[in-house]
Amino acid sequence: VGRNDPCPCGWGKKYKHCHGSKGATAVPAGGQAAGKKRPSRR
Repeated sequence: VGRNDPCPCGWGKKYKHCHGSKGATAVPAGGQAAGKKRPSRR
């Protein structure tokens, strides 16, 4: 995953702003991070 690609966790942020920052935990291969769901935007 490139730093400017969408983060594989499913939040829709760029990887560098989501899990690509220093000290962030790795994203599980299944997609979304540890049972967290993205809040809906309306």
